[in-house]
Amino acid sequence: YIVGPHFEYMHKNFVDFTNVMLELNKMNIDFEINVTLTKEELESSSLWDTSLNSRTNFLGYISNEQEMDKLFCNNTILISTSIIETLGLHVIESIKKGVIPIVPSEEYSYSVYGKNIITYELFNTKSLLNAILRIINNKINCEENICSLQQELKMNEESKYKNITDIFQTVIDDRL
Repeated sequence: YIVGPHFEYMHKNFVDFTNVMLELNKMNIDFEINVTLTKEELESSSLWDTSLNSRTNFLGYISNEQEMDKLFCNNTILISTSIIETLGLHVIESIKKGVIPIVPSEEYSYSVYGKNIITYELFNTKSLLNAILRIINNKINCEENICSLQQELKMNEESKYKNITDIFQTVIDDRL
């Protein structure tokens, strides 16, 4: 999981993430958390529980592709808890790199990432926990899921490109 510097904003909904990590910890499930914040930044937040520090890699800002590639690797799940997202580049990047994302079950999720995206109900710890457990207990075919998400992203991008070129062609035709 990768957290931006704006993690405390209400619409980023970091509480869902923290609550689920505490539940996974209670269940003695082996996991680690990667955050793009320093330990001091996260510990100064009322949204964080310091009992998770031992499972957390405090990476600070990541600026190069190689470091990012290390985070987007096998056995990684990206959890996006944003209540609203305009572009969702972090989720798109995870799909591109073959990492399973979990996002809120909101209209934007399906329109941006595709109909096969794994979702959970906002403000529902059990729903997010169940989504994670379905993945780690092999209830979801991760390879098929990633391939379908990658295909949907490709189709969406091709459709956007065609719409843009159609608009420009119409403008050019109208001027002639």
